[in-house]
Amino acid sequence: MGGWGRRLRWMAVAGAVAVTGLAASAPAGATSLSPRGYYDGNIAYTSHVFQCTLTPFVEYMTGVYSGYYGTGDVTWPRVGDVYYIHVVMSTVGGVCVGTDGYVEPEFTLPPNTQLAISAANPIYCWAYQNNATYQISTANGCPTTPQYPSYAGRGTYSLYSTKAGVGPYSSSGWWALPTGAFLEFQVPVTSTQPMSGIGTNSYVTGYAVDQSGEWAGANEGVFVAANDLIFKDGFENATTNAWTSAVTAGGSLTVAAASAMRGSGYGLRVTANGLSPTYVISDQPTNQSRYRGRFYFNPGTFDPGEANAHFRAILFLGFDTVPTQRRVMSIDLKRQGGIYYVRGSVRPDAGGQISTPFVQISNATHSIEFDFRKSTGPGANNGRFDFWVDDGTALTLTSVDNDTASVDLARLGLMSPKVGVNGSYHLDEFESRTTTAVGP
Repeated sequence: MGGWGRRLRWMAVAGAVAVTGLAASAPAGATSLSPRGYYDGNIAYTSHVFQCTLTPFVEYMTGVYSGYYGTGDVTWPRVGDVYYIHVVMSTVGGVCVGTDGYVEPEFTLPPNTQLAISAANPIYCWAYQNNATYQISTANGCPTTPQYPSYAGRGTYSLYSTKAGVGPYSSSGWWALPTGAFLEFQVPVTSTQPMSGIGTNSYVTGYAVDQSGEWAGANEGVFVAANDLIFKDGFENATTNAWTSAVTAGGSLTVAAASAMRGSGYGLRVTANGLSPTYVISDQPTNQSRYRGRFYFNPGTFDPGEANAHFRAILFLGFDTVPTQRRVMSIDLKRQGGIYYVRGSVRPDAGGQISTPFVQISNATHSIEFDFRKSTGPGANNGRFDFWVDDGTALTLTSVDNDTASVDLARLGLMSPKVGVNGSYHLDEFESRTTTAVGP
C-alpha cells in the first residue's frame, strides 16, 4: 500500500478525549474515490471501583471501539482488496495503584474475512500520550501476528505485547494505559464475499480486557463491495502472456525489471521502432458502457519526433468492435520543448474527439486513471469522461453525445508514431474495472 496519512478525530468521552485513527495505515483517499477513512462503532467501557479516595466509587475505566478503513460510498474495500481493521482503547477512569492501568486488546473478524499480514501490510501499533503520537515498534512489543486462540477468550485473536519484562509501553504482555492515554492496533485483512454491515450480520468487534479481569466489547458493521474487476496485469510473470495478444514490432515491446514501477518486479518497456505501433491488447471488456482504468507511466527517453514537428503519441486506446472497430477513448502523450504532458480524449457519435486539457508531468513515474461513461441513449447527451494524473483533481468532460459506442477492446503501448520518433518509455500495473475506482 502506498503513502500513508495521519488523521485525528476527537470526541469527549467521560471527561477525557478519545481518538480515532491515530495514524491511518492505509492509502490516503484520492480524488478518484470517495475519501477513505476509518468508520467506527460506539464506545464500550469497562468499570472499576476507584479506591484512591476516602469514599470509593464505581467509574468507567477503559473505553474501547473498533472499526475498518473504507469509503463512505461503500465502493471500497472490494472483495479481494487488503484493508485494515483497528481496535482503539483509552483509559478514562482514575488509576492509582494495582493492576487497573494495564490492558489487553482482542478482536473478532467479520465473516468471510481473513488476516492478510505481509511485509507490505504489517500490523501497526500506536500510542497517544502527552499530546504526541508514537508508533510502537516490534522491539517494544507490537506483535507481528495476532495470538490464537486469544488470551482471555473474549475475541478470536489477542494482540498482547510481545516484549518481555517492563518496556516503555508494556509489562509482561499487558499494555500500559495511563489515564488520558490511547492505544490503537491496526490489522490488515481481506474479505472473500461482499458485506453490508447489519444487512449481512457483518461486524468487526474489538475487546478491551483489563488486568483486573473486567472486559468490554464494541463492534462496527463492515461494508465490502463486490469485485468488479475486468482485467489487471502488472507483468509480474515477466511476459505479456496475461494479455490477449501483443504487437511487438520487431522486439520493441519488452518486459523488464528496469521498467518496474510502484514496487513491482517487472514493467513494460515500449521502444520506438520507426512508424510501427507496438502494444498489448485486452479483449476482456465486453460492451462496457462504463469502463474505468489505471496504469503507471514513466516517459523515460521518449521523443515523439519533435525535430520533425511531431509532438504526440497515444498511450492507451479503447475501442468499440461492433459493427466495425472504432475508437471510443484514448490517453494521449505530448512532448514539446522537452516537456511532457498527458490528457484524456473521448469520441462523440458525430466523430472527431473531445479532450481534457493537457497536464504537465515530470520525467518520472506517474499514475494515470480514467473513467469512461457512455451516454444512456439518443438525445440524452450525458456521456462523461473523468481523467486523473497522480490522483489529483479530476479533469472532466460532460454532456458528451456518445450513446452508440461502448468499450470492447483496449490497447496499451505506443500508437500513432510519427516520423522522427525515438527512445522508449515505461508502463506498469494496468487494471480495469466497471464501476469502482481503481486507485490509489
